[in-house]
Parts: sequence; structure tokens; C-alpha cells
Amino acid sequence: MNKTVMSLLASLLLFTGAGGNMATAAEAPQLMLQMKQSLLAGNIKDGMRLGQGMIISHSEHAGFSIWSDKTSAALRAGHFLLRGKREAAHILKVRLEPKGINAAETPDGQGMHFNTSDTRVSFNIIADGDQSPQADSYTLDINAALVGM
Repeated sequence: MNKTVMSLLASLLLFTGAGGNMATAAEAPQLMLQMKQSLLAGNIKDGMRLGQGMIISHSEHAGFSIWSDKTSAALRAGHFLLRGKREAAHILKVRLEPKGINAAETPDGQGMHFNTSDTRVSFNIIADGDQSPQADSYTLDINAALVGM
């Protein structure tokens, strides 16, 4: 197999809900992703760290929510099926694992909720299962919002 460099791109989208207990747009949290550089196509073991992320807000809140509008209904919250940019048949499966805090599924089952008033939450972006992704660029589109008091 050709060991061409595989890049995992982080596409950052910040979203704040318009109603319910979501915070206002002026209080949108900062979402940062940093992917491991120089990943190679080929065998990836379950649990390999591919990157890390952080959600930060100094506004008053009861927690953070994180989700993707592109999540497949067949996947659990926090698990993502990424398709290659060059070829949609190229697939990379990842999951988010929070550091030092428990996460719960959001009521709609499409995201994760971190129940904390801390100013920041960190998480790892992990390979979800043993896999052999093809050389391609993969985009992780995730959104974050504050959960109000």
C-alpha cells in the first residue's frame, strides 16, 4: 500500500441555538481543533489519538454541547464517519473522548453534553476501531454551544 500522507482537516463551525436553554450568540464558545500532523494512510489501531480539541467560554453556563450536523443517524453521539474529499468512498471513523469529565448524550441523541461550569473542556479525537483508511483529506465538522443556567 502506498504510504501517502493522509491529512485530517478540521473545519470549525460555531453554532448557537436560537431558543431553549442555549446561550445567546454573543456568548458563543470558542472551539479549537488541532490534528496530529503527518498521519500516514494504512493501518490505524482503535484508540489511536488523531488530534485534540478544546471548547472555551468565560461566560456563565451550566455546560457545553457539541455535535455535527453531518452525523449519521446510525452512529452514536460523539462518533463520526468522515468521508474523503477526493473520494467519498474513503472512510475514516473517529470518536471524541473528553479528558477528565464525563459526557452524556444530548436529548436528541445527535451530540454530547458536558455538564460543567468550567471555562474549558478538552477532548481527544480518537480512531474508532481498527481500520485502514485510504490517503485522502478528511473533514471533521463539529459545532459547539453553551448550555444556559
